[in-house]
Amino acid sequence: MQLQRLWRIAGLALIGASAVMVWLGPGADVVRQRPVFYAVYWLVFLLLFLGAIYCVLLDIRYIRLQYHLAQRQLVRETMADEALQRALKEAKPAHDAERRE
Repeated sequence: MQLQRLWRIAGLALIGASAVMVWLGPGADVVRQRPVFYAVYWLVFLLLFLGAIYCVLLDIRYIRLQYHLAQRQLVRETMADEALQRALKEAKPAHDAERRE
């Protein structure tokens, strides 16, 4: 959970930095002085934005993993239930008799 919190904070910081760069980009005199500065500025923005997207994808993958692990645990708990096991044993002879007919 702490690792998830870390990459969520990192994603938020990356999105914030990207937003600030977009907001300041058109008005920055330093960026407009040379084409190289302009290219580097927007390359840094792109890297920050892609880092934010990576954090989002990482979080989605982690959430899906947690969902599948919880689902697996529920199935195991259900299959380990004694009442279910008895019901399955009682239903099996009736099912087998139907198949023979």
